Amino acid sequence: MSQAVLKKARNIKKKKRIFRDYQPFLGIIFFWILLVVLCIASYWAIEQVKRTYSSPLSTLLLTGERRFTTKKDIQQAILSTGIAHSFMEEDVHLLQQAIKRFPWVKQVYVRKHWPDKLDIHVTDYAPIAVWNDLHLLDHEGKIFSVPHDRMTHERLVLLYGPEGNEQDTLASYLTMDQLLSAHQFHLKMAEMNARRSWQLILDNEIRLEIGKVHMMSRLKRFIELYPFFENHPDQRIDYIDLRYKNGAAVHWSPIFVETQPVQMQSKKSPP
Repeated sequence: MSQAVLKKARNIKKKKRIFRDYQPFLGIIFFWILLVVLCIASYWAIEQVKRTYSSPLSTLLLTGERRFTTKKDIQQAILSTGIAHSFMEEDVHLLQQAIKRFPWVKQVYVRKHWPDKLDIHVTDYAPIAVWNDLHLLDHEGKIFSVPHDRMTHERLVLLYGPEGNEQDTLASYLTMDQLLSAHQFHLKMAEMNARRSWQLILDNEIRLEIGKVHMMSRLKRFIELYPFFENHPDQRIDYIDLRYKNGAAVHWSPIFVETQPVQMQSKKSPP
């Protein structure tokens, strides 16, 4: 074997021995480099999460059957809870309660979607009648209120009755209204007094005294008799009292026709 080959073999053995001597130190260095990289990556991830949790709300999706609730109402509720400034840290139940405080809101569901989206579903009460001039009633007889300026497009029947009897009063009204509507009569007002006696006013201003018993049979009697009351061009029906066993009492009012004054021209005598 030549000297060159022996020298090369000795150099290779020497490098291997040096590598074996420094191998523990290289492992330690690699470990610390890996640890530093992991620490930097963890710190960056934590900061990103913190930034996301403290980021403000940027997307609002508002859905549902909203008759009275406006976007401004929802925005005010969001601002009152502070959820707009620290979106992911806030409890959506706080916002849900804030929206439910509006007396015309029936149901509300709030969900938040990472990172900055808020989904709000609002269902308002659907009014069917004005109750005692102060509140509204829905189809289930639930009382609620709405600011007057939001009722401009609502044309509702006026319903009156003793406080605490909303559901019974509404149920009786709906039964009578169904019968009358089937014969092209429409109610403007319905009132049940403390003695549970009923008085109705139709949209043509005719008042019906129904009483507190046999209400449906008395309304059917009115429907049968009404065609006989229509052919009175010089009179109008003021009210009809149906609280009789047979027949009805009709009160008439004269119809006043406004006439234009006639100007008389004087005749001049010939010269």
